[in-house]
Amino acid sequence: MNSTVRLLTTASLGSIAILAAIDIYFDQGHLLGWHILLELAGLLCILIVLSALWWHWYKAVRHSQKNLKTTRSNLKQVQKELYQFRRRHADTLDAMQQAMTDQFKDWQLSPTEIRVAEGLLRGYSIKMIAANLGRKEKTIRNQAAAVYAKSGMVGRADLAAFFLNEILGAEEDYMDSFAP
Repeated sequence: MNSTVRLLTTASLGSIAILAAIDIYFDQGHLLGWHILLELAGLLCILIVLSALWWHWYKAVRHSQKNLKTTRSNLKQVQKELYQFRRRHADTLDAMQQAMTDQFKDWQLSPTEIRVAEGLLRGYSIKMIAANLGRKEKTIRNQAAAVYAKSGMVGRADLAAFFLNEILGAEEDYMDSFAP
């Protein structure tokens, strides 16, 4: 439940509880009447529900904080591994980046199409690429289509596979690994 709903629920139930308490205060002369007992029961129910809601929300927040701490820890570990990977393979990565740039030039992609292709390969959505480049989504879709047409690829996965297959080795070797 988001904080706005939590605030509105608390304010509503709290207001009812306050009004019930005020009514009970003004009905002091009839402390043992059914009216007072029903109001006290209603007030008690409201307080129990409020307490239960806040306890649930507290536990949910604590759980979220624990998950966030774990996620941050995992992220730091992955970032450390990525840094080490990049450091160990800097020359190879530089060569691969140059090979990709050369391939983009061989396909005669414009500078903007190259930026779009890089965004597609990084897994960015059309919307994100448009925002990063300050262009409309339709423009980016058209440029992505131009990238696919000029490269002879049929989509994002095909474009990524073009480069990754070379890094991973011959596809035949991979497919042969499944043969009995």
